Amino acid sequence: MKGLAFSVVICTFNGAARIEPVLTALAGLNGGAGHEIVLVDNCSTDGVAAIASAIWTQVGRPAIDFRVISETTQGLSAARRAGVRAATRDIVVFCDDDNLLSSDYLEVAAAILADQTIGATGGPNTPMTDGEMSPLFFSYAALAAVGAQALASGEIDQLWGAGLVVRRKLLVELYDTPGFPLLVGRRGSALTCGEDLEICLGVCLLGYRLWYDERLTLRHIVPAERIDATYIRGLTEGFKAAHPVLSRYVELRTMANQTFRQRMRSISSAAARLPLFVHRRDARFFGLLARFGMTFLMTGEERAIFRISCWLQKSRQTISPASQDRR
Repeated sequence: MKGLAFSVVICTFNGAARIEPVLTALAGLNGGAGHEIVLVDNCSTDGVAAIASAIWTQVGRPAIDFRVISETTQGLSAARRAGVRAATRDIVVFCDDDNLLSSDYLEVAAAILADQTIGATGGPNTPMTDGEMSPLFFSYAALAAVGAQALASGEIDQLWGAGLVVRRKLLVELYDTPGFPLLVGRRGSALTCGEDLEICLGVCLLGYRLWYDERLTLRHIVPAERIDATYIRGLTEGFKAAHPVLSRYVELRTMANQTFRQRMRSISSAAARLPLFVHRRDARFFGLLARFGMTFLMTGEERAIFRISCWLQKSRQTISPASQDRR
């Protein structure tokens, strides 16, 4: 894999019953020498840390380092951050405690990231379940990070957290940014979400592209309790709650990638519909405020997003592929 080494970060909350096939799949990765697995125990009460260590002793390979760390702040965002802080390799793979990576996952990821303009990548996730999938589940499969994320391989606006591959230097930059992340992600049994999309939008604000690749495959274990209407309704509400934050990040990403002419046209269009934007106070109104730095008219949450964006824009000047080319 020509010098690229991977840290596979597994964040788990009470995942003892499902961790064995995950680790078995990781033990079967092609190559493996120089890579590491970091399991983050996020306030579990089922002994998953000891169980995972025992399983790895049985199925693991000496060529892959295995470590367990603990994160006492509950929430997937806190667990991801702890895993990134503990990781020591070039690239981070977020492998959920119900994801089975294909044996060539790291090889494919290394080939994709040979393009230095790509900051993060992901692929299609095939569901595995021992029950029958209802038609309702197929309608909302994307909420559970299952299925194809695009019609074909190519640049994409967002990626799921399950199997997400990110350059570690970008994650470090994001987590060093004051106030980031705003979304806590899954916390215990609460179906709060969107933290993976916040990471992706942060990668874009740092000047990198997101890439979907059909070759980057994994199997996603979907237990029966995640196929019913109650669980799906909870996921839907979780995404609705995250939408105000994510939509404002999207507006800032659009602004960051616009040419001067596009920016002027956008300002003129927004100004013409200012009364409507003021009434709605939606992401477009926030974008107009952000263009002119009118933070005094923003909500507290909007000011936090704006500050994060400003910080990342400064970092972009030194960390983006374009800045590297100028050196």
